[in-house]
Amino acid sequence: GNQIVVPSDLAQQIPVPGGAGMCNHGSDVTISNCLFSQNDAGSGLGGGVQNHTSSPDLMNCVFTDNSAVDGGGMYNSTSTDNPVIADCTFQGNSAEDEGGGLFTFGGAPSVTDCTFAANTAAFGGGVFNHGSSAVFSNCTFDGNQGEDSSSLTQPVPAFGGGGMYNLLGSDVTISDCAFLRNVTSFGGGGIMNYTSSPTVSRCVFEGNSSGYGAGVFNQEVEASPPTLTDCDFCGNTVVSGNANIDGPIDASSNGNLLLLNCNTGDVNFDLAIDSGDLGYLLALWGASSVLNADLNQDGEVTGADLAYILSFFGGTIDATTAP
Repeated sequence: GNQIVVPSDLAQQIPVPGGAGMCNHGSDVTISNCLFSQNDAGSGLGGGVQNHTSSPDLMNCVFTDNSAVDGGGMYNSTSTDNPVIADCTFQGNSAEDEGGGLFTFGGAPSVTDCTFAANTAAFGGGVFNHGSSAVFSNCTFDGNQGEDSSSLTQPVPAFGGGGMYNLLGSDVTISDCAFLRNVTSFGGGGIMNYTSSPTVSRCVFEGNSSGYGAGVFNQEVEASPPTLTDCDFCGNTVVSGNANIDGPIDASSNGNLLLLNCNTGDVNFDLAIDSGDLGYLLALWGASSVLNADLNQDGEVTGADLAYILSFFGGTIDATTAP
C-alpha cells in the first residue's frame, strides 16, 4: 500500500519517477514469492515494480491492485531491461495510459507461465510493449480491458489492446498463450498490433470482444505483417469487420482455425475428443495454472476436468480456416 509523491524540486533528479513497491536501478536482483499489492506510483511509472537499466529475476510473485500512469503492475523503462518473469500473477492492476499489468519499453523480457487477469489501461490492459522484443510463453490473458481515455499523458495512435498492445516495432514472440474474455471498445480485444510484427504460435483466442478484430487487430503493418501459426479462434465478437483477425498477416501464416462450437474438451487441439486428450490431461493431473487441461478453470487439473472430457468423448470439433 505504498504511494509515491515526487516533490517538484526532486523530479528532475530522478531518472524515471515511480516504483512505489520497489524501484530497481542498475540492479539485477532475484525476487521470489513476494506480494506487491495496492502500491500507487501516482504520476510515476510502475506501481508495483519499476526496472531501470535492471534485469531482475522474478518468480512466483503476485502483483495486485497496483496503479501508475504506465505499468500499473510493473514498468521496464530501457532497452537494457531484460527481466525474467516466471509463474507470476498480475491481477486487478491499472494504468492511466499504457500497460495495466506490465509495460515494456524496449528490451527483451522473458515472461513464462504468468497470468494477466482483470487489469485495465487505455492501451494494453494486460501488457503494453513499446519497441520491445519480449518473449511470452504459456501465459494466460483473461478479462483484461483496454479502454479509451480522453486525458492521456502520452498519446498513442489508436487505442485498444485488451489483452496486449504492441507498438512501434514491438516484434514480440508469443507462444502457447490463451487470450480469453479481454475487452476494448476499439481494436484488438486479444492483441492490438500497430506498426509491429509479432510472431504468434499455438495460441487460443476465445470470447474476446472489441470494435474491430476481437482476436487480433493489425494496423499500419503492411510493410511487415504479423505471423500467426496454429492458433485457434472461438466466440470472439466485434461491432464491425472480422471478429478473429482483422488486418494483414504474413503470407507464411498457416494452421489457424475458427472453432465453431468452442468445445474445450479438445485439450490437445487435434479437432477430436479422444484418447489423446485423456493422455494430455492425465499427464498434468494435479497441476495448477495449466492452460488447456484445467477445463473448468478452478486452478487445478482434477476429476472434474476428466469428467468433462468423458462427457464429450468420441466427438469432433467443427472448424474452418481462420480468419
